[in-house]
Amino acid sequence: MNRCIIISSSPELDISFLAQSVKSNDFIICADGGYRYAYAASLVPNIIIGDFDSAEPPESCASEIMVLPVKKDDTDTFRCVKEALVRGFDDIVIFGGIGGRLDHTYANMSVLYYIISHGARGTLLDAKNEICMLSEAEMNIDGRSGELFSIFPFGCESCVVTLTGFEYTLERGTLNIGSPVGISNVITSDRAVVKVLSGTSAIIFSKD
Repeated sequence: MNRCIIISSSPELDISFLAQSVKSNDFIICADGGYRYAYAASLVPNIIIGDFDSAEPPESCASEIMVLPVKKDDTDTFRCVKEALVRGFDDIVIFGGIGGRLDHTYANMSVLYYIISHGARGTLLDAKNEICMLSEAEMNIDGRSGELFSIFPFGCESCVVTLTGFEYTLERGTLNIGSPVGISNVITSDRAVVKVLSGTSAIIFSKD
């Protein structure tokens, strides 16, 4: 199945990065005013979902539009994720979910946790950062030598992790929620491997 791209409305979203990152066969869902970024990147959303508190709904477009109530439990981005999961997508990439208000960024990390708990893969992506979750699974990281890498427990008190192909390796090490010891590692191999043996980890790739 193709990827589902969700475009949220962070004011720090890089339009050129968005345009070059989205593939022609991606399914695109825009969260509220995120459709303006899609149009700026010459992308046509399949669906636009939101309460439209940050932008008026488009007057005429080929996209399906789902209008949500302003007073609701879910954020617009979270509602888009739920729609993607209902439609069967198991690879969901969120643009415009990092930057701007810190509470929205943290909320979107919680959304990643929701995605992985429903058996799918979720990623928050911008020009300098990539955030994903890994729960009792293994990840191969290819061709990213020199990139910064950080790993933290998320949604749990601790996680047990093995890291190979990094400046600081780890063998069945325990990362605790009260310590930032997993920050600012560096990938040193053409293939690095992360194994989360217990718990769930938030993984952050960063570029200077």
